[in-house]
Amino acid sequence: MTTISIIGSGNMATAIGTRAAKHGHTIELMSRNTAKAQALADQIGNGASSMIRRSRARQGRPFSRHAAPRTHS
Repeated sequence: MTTISIIGSGNMATAIGTRAAKHGHTIELMSRNTAKAQALADQIGNGASSMIRRSRARQGRPFSRHAAPRTHS
């Protein structure tokens, strides 16, 4: 079947991942919390795997959630 990538490891990821795995899809879980993502992958089973999502700040690049304010000339 297909591979489904899910960002996060909360309730929605659990529900979607479990249902998709039961229907034969491969599940990839991406989360900031690797232990939680791995625990969810183990819970889902059926070939589910977890991946690490590193923030830009950890990679040495500046990161901001908010864009700089625009100035109008």
